[in-house]
Amino acid sequence: MEAQGGGDGPESVSCAFKDALDIDWRDEAVKIIVWIADAPPHGLVTSGDGFPNGCPCGHDIIGIVKEMEQKEIIIYPVAAEPLGFTHLRNLMRAFAEITGGEFCALASANVLGDVIISGAQETIELQRITDEVMDQLKDDIIFKQMNEDERKLKIEELVNEKTKGKDVTSMEIESVFNEELPPIPEIFLNAQNLTELRNAIVDVPDSHVTMKAKFMGGGRYGGISDRYLGAKSKRRCSGKSAAAEDGISLDDDLDDDFELSAKQRVKYEKKGVSSKQSYKMAHWATTRSKRPDYY
Repeated sequence: MEAQGGGDGPESVSCAFKDALDIDWRDEAVKIIVWIADAPPHGLVTSGDGFPNGCPCGHDIIGIVKEMEQKEIIIYPVAAEPLGFTHLRNLMRAFAEITGGEFCALASANVLGDVIISGAQETIELQRITDEVMDQLKDDIIFKQMNEDERKLKIEELVNEKTKGKDVTSMEIESVFNEELPPIPEIFLNAQNLTELRNAIVDVPDSHVTMKAKFMGGGRYGGISDRYLGAKSKRRCSGKSAAAEDGISLDDDLDDDFELSAKQRVKYEKKGVSSKQSYKMAHWATTRSKRPDYY
């Protein structure tokens, strides 16, 4: 066996997603995909891409994700930060938003197991509540006669009713960024295919964030040691405090005890349903109500 091809940055994400879409999922299963990535699918940006028009398999990843939404396949994108590709973070966050998943930015793999297990547990509990809502509406003649906006409001009302006073597993991941992530550009949520998205994002500025210094020990660049040591050396030569890029701040009292790769805190606990969780359930239920086979 001999490996061939490669040599560029993007990956065949479309092929992997298509295989996942075509799995013979059990009807009653909660369907979750964990996408761990530090590189975009072929065709998102043309620079440095051996297949700038998209994956040579011919599958359009935007279309695949739209189908996943209809089949209630939920995507949990896990970004191996810091990401070095334009718009990759926007794309990963959009896929989570479209399918009702959760975007996770990780500085290293040391909390990946916690994220997968707690994320799956949260999703299973929320899906069970969604099933209760849809079972109640399935034979509701008035609901069937409602237009799309009226159905959405009815679903939201029932979700709030079903979750009142109920505790579910909630996952909170410590952010690796200094700033709040900006809103996802609308084109990432509304594009109908990869070509439309690729042409549109030429004029869309990428989101820019800086990583917290304590998390810069992990990620695709093998840690911050070179930048940290360079700044530290500069400080020693000048006798003054120096600052490195990407949010790394070196103070006079920050020396050999500097933590190059802190472990992210992942907290999961039982508590009341959040507005974000209610939104997810309403989103799943609304999507299901549009399917011809629902009735």
